[in-house]
Amino acid sequence: MGEELIIMAAVWKPEEDNKLRTLAKQGLKPKQVFDKNIFPERNRQSIAHRFGVLRITQNPQRKWSDEDIWTAWFLNRKGLSTREIANRLGRSKQATSSKLSNERLYFAPPREPLPEHLEIEVNGETYNMMEIDVTEVEKQTGRI
Repeated sequence: MGEELIIMAAVWKPEEDNKLRTLAKQGLKPKQVFDKNIFPERNRQSIAHRFGVLRITQNPQRKWSDEDIWTAWFLNRKGLSTREIANRLGRSKQATSSKLSNERLYFAPPREPLPEHLEIEVNGETYNMMEIDVTEVEKQTGRI
């Protein structure tokens, strides 16, 4: 009979896990950790897998504040693209598109209470949301 090939994977040590967490907090991704040869005995797939096992993510989900939601709605009404809105809010295009869609912000103002002091700058013009009649904005954009 043929010989069997047995591959033994080295068990990750707690010190290695802590080092991975620290590197992730510094913004390094699995490929960057591998390229720096920080764990010479580990391959790229092993490092990426360990990131997953430890639930280390590069983009932890950030809650949407009332201000974020109102800002997204207002910028959409002012004609900014989803990409532009995402960049303003420091979010991905996908997350922004999902929020606009799931919260029906393409069709109506947010249900969340309007933040007390919300100023939004668009094309060099600053808008104070407390001074804006939401229905007037809807009329101006042809959405009412």
